[in-house]
Amino acid sequence: MKKLFINFLSFVFLGGALWAAGPVMTYQGRLKEANAPVTGNRNLLFELCNDETAGACTSSPDNTQSFAVANGLFKSTFTVPAVDFSAGSWYLQVSVGGSALSPREKLTFVPYSVYASTAGYAAGAVAKTGDTMTGPLTLTSSVTVNDASGLGAARVLLADNVSISSESLSAFGGGVRISSNVYIVGFSSAAKYYGDGSALTGVTASGAVQKAGDIMTGTLTLTGADSYVTGQSSITTAGSFFGDGSTLSGIIQSTATGTYPLSISGNAATATMVPPSGINLSTVTANHVLKAGDTMAGRLTAPDFTATYGIIASSALFSSGITASSFTATGTGLGAVQLRLADNVLISSEAIASLGGGVTISSNVYVMGFSSAAKYYGDGSALTGVTAPGAVLKAGDIMTG
Repeated sequence: MKKLFINFLSFVFLGGALWAAGPVMTYQGRLKEANAPVTGNRNLLFELCNDETAGACTSSPDNTQSFAVANGLFKSTFTVPAVDFSAGSWYLQVSVGGSALSPREKLTFVPYSVYASTAGYAAGAVAKTGDTMTGPLTLTSSVTVNDASGLGAARVLLADNVSISSESLSAFGGGVRISSNVYIVGFSSAAKYYGDGSALTGVTASGAVQKAGDIMTGTLTLTGADSYVTGQSSITTAGSFFGDGSTLSGIIQSTATGTYPLSISGNAATATMVPPSGINLSTVTANHVLKAGDTMAGRLTAPDFTATYGIIASSALFSSGITASSFTATGTGLGAVQLRLADNVLISSEAIASLGGGVTISSNVYVMGFSSAAKYYGDGSALTGVTAPGAVLKAGDIMTG
């Protein structure tokens, strides 16, 4: 197997207008096969690698080229691969006939002038002739934009049909023109706004009366035969109303200047209001209970009755059930509060301490389930299943004493 050796002689960077396709590097070296100088044509490939032994390598756009070798000496030129020289150290790898030679040669300051001569070989750079940025652009100084084609003014294009440019018309106040809607997260402040403001809320027109309620300091004058003031609530005025009030209703007049008939349909009574002595009512029968509160001398009978407030009665008879969250009664005759369920069937309180206090029931008590108490009083002779501890059973038992 033949062994290839290359001795680095020099490589020089050439750039500028001479090489329109891109920067070119000239490389000279000595090539040996089996330790003997090579003579003839050989195929060479040049790559730039970001590591001395491993890493990633980028080939020259020229790919593999054939160069003449005479007595081991050769001179080659190749287009510099488009890599970002600012990313760190770079190494030149030469392959002959598909075999990579080692070691790689580290680039020095001369070929590094590629980085200074053109930004096209910086991976993260934006081309001057036109490019697209995928990230944000942060500028610490001002930006000047030349006239944009079509608009005749400088503009910043944010998206299709969304651009920011200048406005020169004095009728619009000059300034900045935005081609689409503007959405503001915070607040917007301006010396003056132009356009349709019908969709604005919270706008107060100085000198106008608010629809939600307000006070007018001047006079409201309505002209025309079809001028009306329609309201769902009352109208309060410290002055006077003038005009035809024949169709008004619900008028309360504190001072009258004539005689007016007053009709009360609820009690079929008539009265005469005679100013200035006041209002005199006649033939009025007061036999109703006032809604604001009153006392009934008789019994109130109602087949179905719902009361929002409490009922106070000296005597009452209920023909159907009563449901209440609480019930308070003051009894007469027994000298205690009582609840009457039927004739001679009363439930009352017991104040005698010897009877344990509590509840007194005037009749028998029937318990559907069981009855539980700390102590029972009275005759227990009718009880069954009662065992007296310490007693001798009649049926037979054993006495220990």
